[in-house]
This record gives sequence, structure tokens and C-alpha cells, in this order.
Amino acid sequence: MESYILGRTRLEVIKGRVRRAVESYGVSLEDIRAVVSSLLVDPLVDVPRELREERIRLLTDFLRQLEGKW
Repeated sequence: MESYILGRTRLEVIKGRVRRAVESYGVSLEDIRAVVSSLLVDPLVDVPRELREERIRLLTDFLRQLEGKW
């Protein structure tokens, strides 16, 4: 997910990885939310705050969509 925040990975790739993690490996959406939240405040992720917040918003919107499926 950090690579998405940094602009190296497309959102569609991240969505596929998240779906696979949830469906195949039993990772909970809460675990994924925790990772996303930590990326929001991680000082080592060198991206302007506005861009970081926008990308994380898109990720959290996707997680909300997934909630309806499980």
C-alpha cells in the first residue's frame, strides 16, 4: 500500500491485493484499515500530505465497498 501512496502502484493493483488478502488469507478489513491509518501518519512516507490524504481516501472508500460484500 505504501507503493500506492508513493505513486508507484496503481489503485486497481492494490484493490486486487486487498481482495485476495481478505478472501484467501483471512486478513480482516480492520487489519487493512490499521495499515492504511498508519500510512497516514508515517513520517517516512515522503509524499505531500494533501496527496497522501486523497489516496488514502480512495482506499478507505474501497474498503467501505468491501464491507457490504462480507
